[in-house]
Order: sequence, then C-alpha cells, then structure tokens
Amino acid sequence: MKKNEGRSLWAFTLVVLATGAAVALGRSSASAPDALKATSLTIVDEKGKQRAFFGLQGDGARPELVLLDSDGVQRLRLVLDVHSGAPCIELSDEQSRVGIMLRFDSPVSEASGENHSGVASISIHKEGQALLSLSTGTSEDQSFGKIELLDSRNRQIFVRPDAR
Repeated sequence: MKKNEGRSLWAFTLVVLATGAAVALGRSSASAPDALKATSLTIVDEKGKQRAFFGLQGDGARPELVLLDSDGVQRLRLVLDVHSGAPCIELSDEQSRVGIMLRFDSPVSEASGENHSGVASISIHKEGQALLSLSTGTSEDQSFGKIELLDSRNRQIFVRPDAR
C-alpha cells in the first residue's frame, strides 16, 4: 500500500508541476490569437451598462461603431452608408439633442449613365433637424462650396450660392 501511495503522490506532483508550467508558459507567451470573429462586440462598464458597440447593423450590411456616455446616451457614431460605403461621423451632446455630422460621399456613376460628384458636408443639427449645412457641390464640372441655413421644419431660409 505504501508503494501505491508513493506512486499517487508522484503522479499528483507531476500534475501540479505540469499545470504550473503550463500556466507560467501561458503568462509569458506574447503571442495573441490570430483572429477574433464575431458579428458584433458590446463593451460594458463594471455595472454591466453598455458603453460601446461595434458591429453590423441593418441586416448586417452596415458596419457601425457607437460610443455611449455613463448615462447610456449615444455621443459618437461612426457608420458606413449601406449603398455607397460613404463614411459618416455623428457627435451628440449629453441629451442627444444637438450634434455635428461629418459626411463624405464618393463620386459615383449610376447604371443610368448619370454621374454624381463627391460631396463632403458638415452639418449642425438640433433634435434631429439640420440647422446649418456646409457642403461641396459641382455644376458644369466646376466645384463650389455651399452654405445652407434651415428652419425647424427643414425648410431652407438661406442658401449660398443659389442653385446654379
């Protein structure tokens, strides 16, 4: 019986040493997994409240990154347009009422043969309504800057230059 106890102790010691070596090697190893694959990633704080989201929205067609403040209010959103792939950045205040949107639409050629030049825009909005928009445009192959002021019903109250 003493022989079996000695073998058991020896086996237990080997298991402990092997486990310790594996843990030590795992800690000292600088290698990381080659890839992390998922359709979304949600980051939560220590209370379990969502603070960030990265994933695919709209039937998985639109990649989106959203950052939320400690109250759960969306403060930053980075998204790519489903059809054109145009990047858009939205920044919002702590009540999601006032914000700034930056957008760039690439030049596209449509199947109908009609071409649309690229447009870069910055807009300031309040409660979802654009109030001020600065954008680029083209007319007869000439580029120009454009400024628009809109009222709360999204009607133009000022635009320069006027339609060319």
